[in-house]
Amino acid sequence: MANNCQVQTPKEYVIDMLDYVGYENHLYGKRVLENSCGEGNILCEIVRRYIWDARSHNYPDTEIVIGLGRDICAYETDRKCILKCKKRLNRVVYGFGLKGVKWNIKNEDFLTSQEETYHFIIGNPPYITYHDLSKEQRTFLKTHFDSCKEGRFDYSYAFMEASLRRLERNGKMVYLVPYSIATNKFAKTLRELLKPYLKAVYDYKTIKIFPDAITSTIIILCEKTENITGLDYYTVKSKQMIHKEKSFFQD
Repeated sequence: MANNCQVQTPKEYVIDMLDYVGYENHLYGKRVLENSCGEGNILCEIVRRYIWDARSHNYPDTEIVIGLGRDICAYETDRKCILKCKKRLNRVVYGFGLKGVKWNIKNEDFLTSQEETYHFIIGNPPYITYHDLSKEQRTFLKTHFDSCKEGRFDYSYAFMEASLRRLERNGKMVYLVPYSIATNKFAKTLRELLKPYLKAVYDYKTIKIFPDAITSTIIILCEKTENITGLDYYTVKSKQMIHKEKSFFQD
């Protein structure tokens, strides 16, 4: 599949994402996925929170070590990134006096992986434009993902669609994505797939999260549940929020 375009998520926005999705309490036993983990910026903060929370609920260290390998899952196609990521994760757990974690980071493409489900999916998917996809990659995405059947889709569309499929009932997904998914005519099917589960949009358009990136950014929060009739829209810089019924929004 596509080459992984590694753009690490700055820590302050990792913290925002985990706060938005509620990854902070009663985490033991709840599986969390980062499906394009790179060198582990998001995973390191996930591990810290997992350990803090488990200890606050008096889990013994032996069970925490087992839980870290069982509940925290990731995918990455770049083997060198995986090695760096595991070293960073080990430094985090060593700081808590823990060792011996068997990290569950698969050297696979998430889009072709086995269909497992998760309570949390957290990520910054690869942004690869239609122009940069090979013919074989385009064919695969068109065949397997409704969001990629027509037009000049982005590789990230498939990641969002696949993540919705992998959420268990009442599971939550938070993604840092290009603002263009809200306006691009080729993202219409993706918006239709997201809309029933979309709970909140955090608008970072006037904030430069990635110094070298041209595109503006938003964070979307989805929950795999029924009857989410309203949408909260936050303008982060001005700290303003509006709430609208989804029936208010057109395409």
